[in-house]
Amino acid sequence: MEIQEKPYIYKGNQYGKHLYYSNIEPEEVPLTPGIRVLPAQYFYEKRLMFVLVKRYEPGENTYFPNGGYDIRDEGGGIRSYNLDEVVIHPQVFEYKRHLEKVAKRYSKKMEKLEKKNAKITKYFQNGKRGRPALSHQQVEERKQIQLNRVKTGKKGRPGLSPEEKALREEEKARKRAISGGKRGRPKKIG
Repeated sequence: MEIQEKPYIYKGNQYGKHLYYSNIEPEEVPLTPGIRVLPAQYFYEKRLMFVLVKRYEPGENTYFPNGGYDIRDEGGGIRSYNLDEVVIHPQVFEYKRHLEKVAKRYSKKMEKLEKKNAKITKYFQNGKRGRPALSHQQVEERKQIQLNRVKTGKKGRPGLSPEEKALREEEKARKRAISGGKRGRPKKIG
């Protein structure tokens, strides 16, 4: 795409020059209404906002025998240009590139999430969370362990069996003998 000048001739008289684009690539041609465009007349003022209202093919409108565009400017007014005087605004292409980058990043995140979900699904068997159910034999073993505990009638830690109580009493007696009955840390022997 290049910007060039051509004389503005009306009824055989030249009234100045106007700008137009030459070598317009097909992806730069505005086709859809509502897209941001850049008329050649405002090529050097890229901050202005122009939006395509309608595109006319050659012979479709009597005012545009060679085809043209109706464009809405910032103030809401409608301007008319020939087909070679308007292209898609460069910021539209920048925005499309930005969207492609975002989509690429999003696809990478989705791949990571899929890998993470694949790891998690190992732990969820048959759609159920947590530890797998115990077999019948394991349930019976646990019940037997609970029945063998000494019941004190109190809440909290279960009571000790008589053998364990005897072992603990012997350990306490041995420690008392080493310390000599005094409080505090027991003395080392040897």
